[in-house]
Amino acid sequence: MPDAVALTAGEPAGVGLELAIAAWRQLRLDLAFYLIADRRHVSAVSGLGPVEEIGHPAEAVQTMESALPLLHVPFPDQVVPGVPSLRNASAVIESIRLAVDHVQRGDALAVCTNPVSKSILHRGAGFPFPGQTEFLANLVGAERSAMMLASPLLRVVPATTHMAIADVPGALGREHLKWTIETVLHALERGFGVARPRLAV
Repeated sequence: MPDAVALTAGEPAGVGLELAIAAWRQLRLDLAFYLIADRRHVSAVSGLGPVEEIGHPAEAVQTMESALPLLHVPFPDQVVPGVPSLRNASAVIESIRLAVDHVQRGDALAVCTNPVSKSILHRGAGFPFPGQTEFLANLVGAERSAMMLASPLLRVVPATTHMAIADVPGALGREHLKWTIETVLHALERGFGVARPRLAV
């Protein structure tokens, strides 16, 4: 049974690295995870905290208490904070693909995604999906996907994802809403252990 969560790089010029360090500081004694990113980018940012490169997801558990585990995936272009590079789009996509592969092979417990720039992925690598949610569904062979935002008090699943507001009314048909409601009900009962879920639409 794998014990660590795979954390994707996200947009290298964005907040992903800072989020990873903040998460490590809060979770290092409770939950093991590892960041999939470029060692050069991480070492170039000073003051983030301890980072240690690992060669396999299984090493994250031993590393987690003393340093953020890093699994190296090279970024083609130098990272400039706040200035996304089209050349790095392929590496961002590869970090997601690699994280899912680790889970499917039984090397990682789950996937956590850092924020990406969808326009950079589209323009830089011809990314054919509207967002990460749909890409993740494609990687695991699912025809449809739903995205849940969860807290201890409330869980929210948008009926539509990654589309213009003008397109939403046409997407909200009876069959789609029925599928979403049934999917949420099933997830709450089986995945979250809620005995009698109450759903509001």
